[in-house]
Amino acid sequence: MDLRRSLVVAFLFLSTPALAEPFPFLTADADFRGVEPPDWVLDGAVKIFLPLEDHAAVDEAAATGVTVVHAGGPAPYYPLRRDDPASGVPAEEKARLLAGIARAKHHGLRVVLGISP
Repeated sequence: MDLRRSLVVAFLFLSTPALAEPFPFLTADADFRGVEPPDWVLDGAVKIFLPLEDHAAVDEAAATGVTVVHAGGPAPYYPLRRDDPASGVPAEEKARLLAGIARAKHHGLRVVLGISP
């Protein structure tokens, strides 16, 4: 059975005509121009996962050379504003997140927010 399957695959591969036109998203080698990445890419990124509400941990992470902070974001679901004008992240939770983001950015850290369960 495996031999039969291999023969069918080989037949289909060999009998398929080559693409007459390359895919539109491909760049011809002669037209390719490289780009210079930002400095932080070349320096490397040191990532840490921690809650933004813990300001002491943010300060300590920055002191140890961390460059990217991954943290949980607000709860994943709030009603649409058209359904409930008072919806959205509660003010207290939003204030905590914004204070933590400001603290991390004060140290020059980049912040990535995920969605907490």
